[in-house]
Amino acid sequence: MKVWAYIFISTRHPRKVVQAIRTIPRVVKADAVFGTPMRLLL
Repeated sequence: MKVWAYIFISTRHPRKVVQAIRTIPRVVKADAVFGTPMRLLL
């Protein structure tokens, strides 16, 4: 069964957090939305 989820997080260090999130197994995509403190995981 495939499950897709959008997860929004807030951080003061977007580049470091996005790079770390991309190393998590089964994370398909992690992007930083600059100009807003939210990050999107898919």
